[in-house]
Amino acid sequence: MTLTRRTPEDMATVTIGDGVATISRRGRTEAIVARILGTERDPQSGTETVWLDRLVHYLKETQMQEWTCSGAITTILQRPLPPA
Repeated sequence: MTLTRRTPEDMATVTIGDGVATISRRGRTEAIVARILGTERDPQSGTETVWLDRLVHYLKETQMQEWTCSGAITTILQRPLPPA
């Protein structure tokens, strides 16, 4: 029997919608929905930042797909800007 080790990036899916972010996790039937407090697209740093109204990432989780996640009280998501 071969066990496949899942990476944290594989375990959560982030979907940004109109005013909300939805986080779906493997093995969970319910998604986490958080309101978007603000967004910023900074061409100088080449990043897009999204501020959420709640904590949606785990304590030691730093990555969800292409998003870097951080924050102690609310989650801040950052990713590189897509090519124009």
